[in-house]
Amino acid sequence: MGLLTSGGYLVAKRGLSAWASECDPGECQLGCSPPTTPFIDPLRVPPILPRRAVTELTPAPQECPNNAINPATGLPFEGRGQFNGVLRPGTDCFQFFKRFPPREFFVSRARENARFRITGDPNIPDQTIWGFNLGGK
Repeated sequence: MGLLTSGGYLVAKRGLSAWASECDPGECQLGCSPPTTPFIDPLRVPPILPRRAVTELTPAPQECPNNAINPATGLPFEGRGQFNGVLRPGTDCFQFFKRFPPREFFVSRARENARFRITGDPNIPDQTIWGFNLGGK
């Protein structure tokens, strides 16, 4: 059941489209949405990442981009400070790095999850997503 707001009220409608009330069951018209079942899965709220000491960060935060070459890829660790592929040293540094230094540090790492379940509904197959862990390795 879709909902529309009007004048501060929620109005129940069939389907998700603004024209859903004009669609008859079984019709396949432009603008007609099929009926949807309501979500019944609980909302998962991820935990807060643990704070880290600056000494745990490798490399440590720095004012200007780390343009050193990554031996694993042959490319700079960071792409900031480049214009049309040409490195311009001293550009793209954080303007207020010393004036407003970071006070809290966190680590998050992204990884692929090829068997992610969006819902417990068996009609929806596993999905591939990129997600974040709790800052571990």
